[in-house]
Order: sequence, then C-alpha cells, then structure tokens
Amino acid sequence: SAKAETAAASGFSQLVQRAKDARDGNNLDQAASLYTLALRQRPSWTEGWWYLGSIQYKQHRFAPALESFRRVSTLTPRRGAAFALMGLCEYELGQYTSALKHLDRGGALGSGEDQELTPVILYHVALLLTRLGEYERSSDQLAMFVAAGNHTSDTVIALGLCALRMPLVPSEIPTA
Repeated sequence: SAKAETAAASGFSQLVQRAKDARDGNNLDQAASLYTLALRQRPSWTEGWWYLGSIQYKQHRFAPALESFRRVSTLTPRRGAAFALMGLCEYELGQYTSALKHLDRGGALGSGEDQELTPVILYHVALLLTRLGEYERSSDQLAMFVAAGNHTSDTVIALGLCALRMPLVPSEIPTA
C-alpha cells in the first residue's frame, strides 16, 4: 500500500509538471486538460483550481472559470483574488448582482500578489454601481480609478454613463 501511495504521488507530480510546462509554453488547451486530470485525482488542490480558472478566463470560458474560482474561494475563503475573479466572470456572464457582491468581497479581502486586479476591480465595481443607479458611489470609485492613472477610452465611457445617469454597462449602450 505504501508503494501504491508513492506511485500515485509520483504520477500526480508528473501530471502537475506537464500541466505547468504546457501552461508556460502557452499551450492552454493542453494545460487545461492536464489540470483537469490532476484535479480529478486531488479535488482539494487549490492551486490547480486557480491555474485552471485562470486559463479558462483567458480563453473567455467564463462559466467554467467561475466554477473553478468558486472552488478556490471555498478552499481558501480569505483569498480576495478568487472572489474578484468570480465577480469578473459573473460580470461577463451578465450576472451583475452577484458580480458586484464578489468584486466587493474581493476588494475588501485584497488581491494579494495579484495587484493588477485592483484597478480592474475598481473599474468594474464603478460600472456595476452605475448600472444600479448608485451614481455617487460610482463616481467615487471612478475618481479612485482615474487617480491611479487610468485614462483610457473605457474610462471616458464609464465616466459618461455615470455623469449622464444612465444605468447601463458599456455593452448595453445602444449603437444608435
């Protein structure tokens, strides 16, 4: 039985290494498949869920990414980046109420090593607050976003929606 356990651990380690190599080589489909296999062996492997969710998010596969990040947040409930990415997936899926809840929670917990998430959280929270008609709060979020040096055309659109009191996200703006 000890030999079987050692063999299983070795097989898992090799699978993890192959998944990492595929991810590092930007072969995301293969990496996702290998992470999925590894997670079948060890469903409690938090980093595996994180990498799988990250790959799915990069591939714009937001529904499966949401489930992967949900697993991360269940296994590590103080990991703010997992909640933030859940919120971003929900935003992309049009689940705006839960997106705001998870983005707020991710922001409150902090994004840890994923500091590039902070402006993304601010921006999306502002958009969602505008959509909910909470224009003052949205304006405050956008002010922090702009103060952090974010001056893009997307920022102008977000500011415009808020200033014009239009309860929409950019994708809902009529083309006319």
